Amino acid sequence: MVPRGLADGRRMGLSAGSVPAVSAPPVRLGLLGGFRLSIEAEDVPLPMDAQRLVCFLALHDRSLLRTFVAGALWGESTEHRAEGSLRSALWRLRHPAYALVTLTSGHIALSPTVAVDFREGEALARRVLDPSQDLASILGPIIDLKFIGPGS
Repeated sequence: MVPRGLADGRRMGLSAGSVPAVSAPPVRLGLLGGFRLSIEAEDVPLPMDAQRLVCFLALHDRSLLRTFVAGALWGESTEHRAEGSLRSALWRLRHPAYALVTLTSGHIALSPTVAVDFREGEALARRVLDPSQDLASILGPIIDLKFIGPGS
């Protein structure tokens, strides 16, 4: 079985047969309240340049041109040096079992298998603000709505 994403590009840090079982996401990225990357519930320290890259990709939530990413993150450098800094940051993101980044020859994105708290919060906010959604079914697990009402 070919892991999702290999057909159109390669994934950093993913070897054949190492796709994790689907349950709680084994790779979680926390941006709210500070940077935190955890793999299988273990915190993974990353150098600052790799943290900047992961955050940038997480906030964009789509595939980006590698030259754009290098220029945006290392714009004070020459183009050649910025591209080298991007390659260096990508090398630091390698993981033997889980893909953190999806690469093609010209594009880069955060792997779709990485759960991002910012994205989850944004999706929840969109559902809460959607008038066609039942607020109780969305927030029920979070708060007990029987205590919210007129005069509360």
